[in-house]
Amino acid sequence: MHPQTFDLLRMETSLRKLQLFEPPNTLIIGVDHNLDPYFKARRSFCLFPMLPAELQLMIWAAAADDRQIVRIKPCAEDGSGEEGFWGDYIMPVVLHVCRDSRKEALKRYTVVFKGILRNPIYFNYQQDYISLVGSSTCEHFEILSGEDHVISEEIQRIENVFSMNAGCGSGESEEEVLTEILGIWDGIKRVVIAERSPTWWGTFKEIWSDKEVKRLSYDAKADRIREGTATPGCPEVRIVKFDDILDVVERGEQRSMSSTDATLSFFDSIFEVSSTYNIKKLSKKA
Repeated sequence: MHPQTFDLLRMETSLRKLQLFEPPNTLIIGVDHNLDPYFKARRSFCLFPMLPAELQLMIWAAAADDRQIVRIKPCAEDGSGEEGFWGDYIMPVVLHVCRDSRKEALKRYTVVFKGILRNPIYFNYQQDYISLVGSSTCEHFEILSGEDHVISEEIQRIENVFSMNAGCGSGESEEEVLTEILGIWDGIKRVVIAERSPTWWGTFKEIWSDKEVKRLSYDAKADRIREGTATPGCPEVRIVKFDDILDVVERGEQRSMSSTDATLSFFDSIFEVSSTYNIKKLSKKA
């Protein structure tokens, strides 16, 4: 087995242990799910239907703000032998509590990639992160981004991307990984690349200048300019040590945070202007 493949498998195993996609500890609100009476007494709020309608909608809106990391994988990975791809994620609970909660949630979530995936994915373009797992998945999406008009429009609306790379010694540089990402996602604003073995500039916590990322964005599109596609922007890029994600999740568990919330909170922190995780090189003014 190639060392890079082995490292990526180790990262996948670690992610499964993190349970990034575990069902949330659902709050049952005035709904009879034939639960054990003791459980219902401790977990339900039976007075919820008596609250003013406006307050109920505010609560559902707050519940619909939960964020997620959606990972798209080949169906073959689950051992079924089926072709195609599936979304490794848990459908937001607020979508199926009641009619009002679903109506409020659908203001934020959109079903994406219906023609590709075996299971429907409800995705928030502005808040959620998406991650493509495996080279075949990346290749398939790169082709679709240039040939399928419907899928291409959905791809252009994705703003946040998470990717994993084996890192130093894998034979694939961060520039190659980033160019591959930019070649698929037209509208991304944030990119997080997690590495098992960071390369020199990952170790020293530096990122490219805005000018360099912009150059890579144009290079990624140079060979296949699509009609109707806006000029690619310049996303913010952060490279993190995979072990740092593991540490963040462990600390989050001590504060009763879910793995997903801890990870996304970490991602938010490294994009803050005051963050010292990455030292951003400012472009020189002409």
